[in-house]
Parts: sequence; C-alpha cells; structure tokens
Amino acid sequence: FGTPEEVYHQPASTFVASFIGSPPMNLLQHAPGARPGTLLGIRPEHLDIGADGWEVVVDTVELLGAERLIYARLGGEALIVRVEEGRPAPQPGDTLHVAPREDRLHWFDQASGQRLCLPPRRRAAPRRRAPPRGAANHAQRGAWGNLPSGPTRAGSPTGAPASSRPRTPWLPSAWAPNMATACSSAT
Repeated sequence: FGTPEEVYHQPASTFVASFIGSPPMNLLQHAPGARPGTLLGIRPEHLDIGADGWEVVVDTVELLGAERLIYARLGGEALIVRVEEGRPAPQPGDTLHVAPREDRLHWFDQASGQRLCLPPRRRAAPRRRAPPRGAANHAQRGAWGNLPSGPTRAGSPTGAPASSRPRTPWLPSAWAPNMATACSSAT
C-alpha cells in the first residue's frame, strides 16, 4: 500500500489505475510504440494537444466548468483528454494531435494487468564545448559552466537551454518494456 499520491503516480495494476483518478487512466493496447502483450497507461491530464503526437479523432466534448473532457479515438481505441475550458473546443469529427508526457507513461502486462518495470533509459553523454576564446573564468562561461546562459526548458534535469535538448520521438522502443518484469509499486 502507499499514500494516495504514490497510488496515483505508480499504480500497481490496471485495476488500481482504472479507479484512482477521475476520469480514469487511458489503457491502450495498440498505442504507437507498444509491444505485443503490453498496455500503455496514460492519464487524461497527461496528454497535451499540439502539432505533434498521436492523431486522434474527436467523438464528443464534455464541458465540466473549469475543464473539458475530449472523448476521442486513437485507431479503434477510446481515449480521453483533459484540457482547460478556456481552450477552443474541438467539434466531433475533428482530428487533433495529442502528445503523451513521457515522464507520465505507465506500462502494464496485458495478461496479468500488473505494472511492468521499464529498463533504464540510456542517456547520451552531454557534449562538452570548448570555452569561448578569452573565457578565463567561470563567470565568462555562464552559471552552468560550458552551457550557454539563457532561457531553459521547464523540467530540464540539467538546466540545458531548450534549443540544445534533443527531442525524443513519441514512444520510442526504449520506453517499451522488453521483458515482463513486475516491479514494486503502490497498490
């Protein structure tokens, strides 16, 4: 067992994922990048509408005051997306692109419903740049050493500028589990 936050963020099974949170977690068997025998879980509030991502077709839109629930189809599977009410409402039949937040993906074994552990993600070693000519001290190189100063992408573990962070394609195979390894998580 765990705290409500732990159960929400790391459900132990599809059963737990389906009743914690409202609306419940989307559980997708045929999501792009999913391997046979796995289910991808993503909460409606962890899908972002934009120019990139999965192409979905809107079935209906429900206004709930401060938010809207967009009921859509990804291939033949139902998908719910939660957005703020101030955003323009799509119409039934519209095509949208939704991108899952990579740090909010959950993988489950399709047969047992149990949470799967992901293999560790390999991160590329950071590229080091030579200091600019005449940069004799830390202050001339910026607060992050060899990283250029300027705006950074929120959530960057390195504080790297948005322009220098590589973009990851949606659901690369490295995210999908390569074996059915159950992991400990909140129930």
